[in-house]
Amino acid sequence: MGAYARATEHGAELDLGAAGVFSSGVDYAVFNALVLSEAISLATMMRLLDESAAFYGRLGVGWSCWLDESMVDPVNGLVVARLLESRGMRWVAEHEGMIAERIRPDRRQLPEVEARPVSAAEAREDFIQVCSQVFQLPEPITRSIYGSARFWDGVMRGWVGYDQGSPVCIAVSAADRGSVGLYSVATMPGYRRRGYGASITRHAIEEATGRSGLRRWILQSTPAGIRLYRRMGYESHTRITVWASA
Repeated sequence: MGAYARATEHGAELDLGAAGVFSSGVDYAVFNALVLSEAISLATMMRLLDESAAFYGRLGVGWSCWLDESMVDPVNGLVVARLLESRGMRWVAEHEGMIAERIRPDRRQLPEVEARPVSAAEAREDFIQVCSQVFQLPEPITRSIYGSARFWDGVMRGWVGYDQGSPVCIAVSAADRGSVGLYSVATMPGYRRRGYGASITRHAIEEATGRSGLRRWILQSTPAGIRLYRRMGYESHTRITVWASA
């Protein structure tokens, strides 16, 4: 999330001890997030929500809470949901937090894709188009984040996969803090279930692993991607729910 906070000149971060609060400066909730960094009590959760709401209120942007359920006492799970709802937040997504200690080879014959880094201007533009279409993001919002050189100046590495010159899939990696993280994996509708997502994913992982030497891989998967990632060697470790302001 720190990459989003650094993507624009209006970005900001706030350290609340038990959580990080990040704002991209763009008024789109999922790019402005409260993220827990340690297990917390119900009282601490209440404080974090109130301080985050005040922070984003001053900035005038919508925001989200990415709640790792392993960091909240299960007994208080329903109470936390009610706290979020009472503060105008609504549930928008659920992800599996997954970890792999070894990446398994794929037994299928995957399609060959030409992987281009978003450091090239044309590839970055194609990344924006694929990302907007697949994730149904407004193009101006997508461009303000992923079109910014600031976003890519740190640990984030973006890739676009091409089939016969057409951009068909994307993936982002981040080698940082002892792990290779995988983000924003997407495939254009006409190319799904044909191995293109697996091809660009493996390329992003292999490049980041070779560059960093790290041998631990993490990601957050939507329900649609879980089978793919389990086939690669990822295992589920937690559930992450995403709540966004109205």
